[in-house]
Amino acid sequence: MRTDGKLIRAITLVIVAITQVAAFVPDYPRAAFTSGDPHIAITQKALDEIYAVYGYTPDGADGIAYTSEIKRVRGIIPEKNAEVDHDKRMKKYPEYHCDGEQLNECSQLVIDKTNEGIEKIISSDLENARTLIGIATHTLQDFYAHSNWIELGNSGANPYMGFSAFPFGSIALPEEDTCDHPHLQELILAPSIEDYLAANQRLICDTNYLEPSFQATGKLTSGYYLGTSGYPANKNKCYHGGSFDALGILGINKDSATCRVALVISPHHDFNPAAERAAQNATVKYLLNIRDELKAKQGNEEGDRLFKSFLGIGPSLGFAIDTTGSMGEEIAGVKSAVASAVQARIGATDEPSSYALAEINEPNIPAALVTTKSSDFLSAVSRLSLYGGGDCPELAGLGTYKALSAMPMGGELLTYTDASVKDKDMMSEAIALALSKKIAVSSALSGSCSPYDPLYFELAEATGGQVFIINEKEAGTITKELLEVALSPYLVDVMQVGDSLSGAKSYEFIVDSTTDKLFANISLASGKLNAVSIARPDGSIVALGDDGVNTASISSSAFYNIVNPQTGVWKVNINAEGEVSLSVSANSPLSFESFDFVEYDDSLHPGFFAIDGYPLAGSKVAVKAVLYGDISDARFELRTKSGEIIRSFTLDSFGNYPALKAFLSEDFVTPYEDFLIYAFGKDENGSDFQRVIAKKIVPQTIMVSVVSSGDLPLETKYDLYFSRN
Repeated sequence: MRTDGKLIRAITLVIVAITQVAAFVPDYPRAAFTSGDPHIAITQKALDEIYAVYGYTPDGADGIAYTSEIKRVRGIIPEKNAEVDHDKRMKKYPEYHCDGEQLNECSQLVIDKTNEGIEKIISSDLENARTLIGIATHTLQDFYAHSNWIELGNSGANPYMGFSAFPFGSIALPEEDTCDHPHLQELILAPSIEDYLAANQRLICDTNYLEPSFQATGKLTSGYYLGTSGYPANKNKCYHGGSFDALGILGINKDSATCRVALVISPHHDFNPAAERAAQNATVKYLLNIRDELKAKQGNEEGDRLFKSFLGIGPSLGFAIDTTGSMGEEIAGVKSAVASAVQARIGATDEPSSYALAEINEPNIPAALVTTKSSDFLSAVSRLSLYGGGDCPELAGLGTYKALSAMPMGGELLTYTDASVKDKDMMSEAIALALSKKIAVSSALSGSCSPYDPLYFELAEATGGQVFIINEKEAGTITKELLEVALSPYLVDVMQVGDSLSGAKSYEFIVDSTTDKLFANISLASGKLNAVSIARPDGSIVALGDDGVNTASISSSAFYNIVNPQTGVWKVNINAEGEVSLSVSANSPLSFESFDFVEYDDSLHPGFFAIDGYPLAGSKVAVKAVLYGDISDARFELRTKSGEIIRSFTLDSFGNYPALKAFLSEDFVTPYEDFLIYAFGKDENGSDFQRVIAKKIVPQTIMVSVVSSGDLPLETKYDLYFSRN
C-alpha cells in the first residue's frame, strides 16, 4: 500500500470535486443509473393508496379512473417533495433531510409544515397546502433513508417521526459513539478514482463493513453529511457516505438500491428496499392523519370533503360573467345553464372541488367569490343582476384577472361577455397570471363593438383554452354544451389550430380507442365562415341527427359533440375568409400531462428540475415530457399554430414512474418561432393516438442577467446585461 502524501491528496481532490448527495434521489438521475425509487415515485405510490380509499385507481380497472385534476395534483405534491433537494435554502439545512442526528428537529419541521398546511386547506388555499405537505413528505421520507431505523431491525413506520418528539434517550447523544471507523486503514489507495473504488469494492459495498456500536445501544442516529450538517464534534459518528460525501465514502445512506456504478452511491444499499417500503407506509399514514385532523377540526363530513379537495378529487371551476346592461338577452340563459350544470354534479365524481365567480363590468368590479361549497356558489350566481355599462368595451381584463386571482392552481375559467376589452394592459396581466397558475381560459362571446376582440383569442391561445362564438338567443343552450366540456373530468386536448384562411383547407387528427366522446369547436375571429364539415375515418360526414351527435352553429362558429367516435383519422374541412380557431378535445384517460424545460442540478442533490419561464430561441436545453396511460414509446412534433410541422423527434424513455411514461432529452434545440408540442404513439389496444399541449410555447429572444449577488439595497445602481438571441 502506498502512503505518500501526494497520492492521498490527489484522491481527496477527486472525491471532493464530485461532492453531491441524494436523499432518496429527488427524481431519477441521468440515465436512471441507480436502482430503487426516488422521492417522486415513493410519493406517487403513497398517493395511489390514498386515492384507492376513495375508489380511484390509475386506469380505472378496479374503480374510478383518475380524473384530469387528480393526475395534476398527483404530479404537484411529489414535485414539491423533490424540490426540497433543489431549493437553495432547504437543500442545505440538516433538519430538512434528517442528517447529523437532527431527528427531533426533523420531526418538528414535519409537524410545523403539516399544521400550516392543514390551515391552508381549511382556508381553501389548496396550492400552498400542497406545497407545504409536499415539503413535509420529503423530510418524513428522508428519515428512513438517512437514519439507522432500518438497520436496527425495524420494518414499519416510526410512530414518532412527524407526529411528536422522540422519547427522551432514544436518540444518541452528541458525545456518544455511533459508528466505529477501524477499517479506514484497510482502504487501498490507487492512482485514479476508478481504480480506488474498484480496489475497495469489498469494504465499501459487499461487506457493509461499518460496524456500528448503535447495534448494542439500540439508539437512533443519522449520518453526518458535509453539505448539510458539517463535521460531527465526535469523530466516531456515522457518515452519510458515498462518493458524494466529503466526510467519508463509508456511511449508512440507503438512498438507492445501488452501491456503486461509476461512483459509490449508497454503502447501505441492501437496506434500501426496506427503507423505501417504510417511507411509503409512513407517507400513507401521514396523509391519513391529515384527513383525521381535518375531521377533528371541521367535523367528519366537512373534513372529508376538504381532504378530497386537497387531493384534487373534483375540478376547479371559475366564471367571469359580464353583468352590464347589454347582456339582457343572454344573462338569464347563462345563469340557468351554469346553475343546472353545477347542481347535476353535486355528489358526482366530477363535482368541482372549488368555485370562483367574478363579474365583468365598468367602472367598478366587486371582489370575486371563492368557495368550496356549491350552495354558496349557486346563491351568488342567482344574485347576479345587470347594471352599469353604457359603452361597448368593458373591463374584461380586470374581471378575468379577479377570477383568476381567486382560483387555485389548475382548473378551467370561462368568461361570458358581449363586449370588447377596454383594459388591454390588464388582460395582459390576466394572461400572465393564468400561465403561472396553469389555468385554461375559454371565452364565450355573443357580440362585440367591432370584429370579435383578438385579445380573447390571444388569451385562449396562450393558456390552452378556446373561444366560442354564440348567438345571444342560444346562450343558455350553448352554455350547457360548453360546461360539459369544461366540467369533463377526463378532458384531453387532441388538436389546436389558429389559421388565416382565404378559401378551403382541411385539418386531420387521430382518434384512439380510449376516446368515448369527442368535442370540436370552430370559431371565426373576423371575416366570413362559408362552410364547415367533419369527416369520419370511413368518409361519412357528421350531421345533426346522427346517433350520438349534437351540433350547434351560427354564422361565425360551429360546435360538435360526438359520442363514441370511430377510431382512426378524422378530417375537419373549413372554407372561410379570415382568422379561424379550431380546437379538438376528447374524453380519455390517456393524456399528455406536461412538456417542461428542465435543468440538471448536481450541486448537492442530483436531478432534473423545471426552469422558470421559457428558454432562449436557438438554445440547447433539456426537456422532459410526461404522458399518462398505457402507451408504447411516443414520438413528438413541434407545430406552428396553423398546424405546419416544424420538427419531428423522439425522446429517450426516462425513469420508472407508476402509471406514467416519462421521456427526456438534454439536446433539445429551441426553435426561433412560437410552437405547440404534439405527442403520438400507440394506445393500450394498439391504435394510434394524438395529443397536444394546447398552450402555445413562446421562445425568448432576450435574456436579462444581474451582475451582482446578495441582497439588493434600495437606491443602489446595478448593471443589467441584455442578450438578444
